[in-house]
Amino acid sequence: MLLPPLPEIDALALRNDRLDLIPITRTHAPAMFQVLKDPALYEYQTGSPPADVALLTRRYEFWEGRRSPDGSELWLNWALRLQGQEELIGHLQAGVLRDHADVAAPGVRYRGSKSSRGLARAQRRSRNPRFDQSGARGQHRSC
Repeated sequence: MLLPPLPEIDALALRNDRLDLIPITRTHAPAMFQVLKDPALYEYQTGSPPADVALLTRRYEFWEGRRSPDGSELWLNWALRLQGQEELIGHLQAGVLRDHADVAAPGVRYRGSKSSRGLARAQRRSRNPRFDQSGARGQHRSC
């Protein structure tokens, strides 16, 4: 079963008391490369830093479709920014299926401090009512 259409990209932007969540596009690749190249992000998760900005740009171009190739899953990806700042500090991913949404924060860096734990909580407070509108009945989080 296919999921309903997504709103325009500007309507996917989210905000809470600490963070701006900006839908990722290819234009975010250079700034996100600076965040994701930090090897400390991969200490407790699988994966490795992107090889270069061009590879990350291609990945983000693919993500701009915001759907799996078969249309059964919404792929939502946001760049994270502290409110009032320009620097990106990480990203948040959500895969929305008909019956649930999986949400992960695979790369959050905030000046190398433990305060990124508080940012993960702030991300969770950014629950988007559009998940409910998509027909998803539950959320599973890995952050």
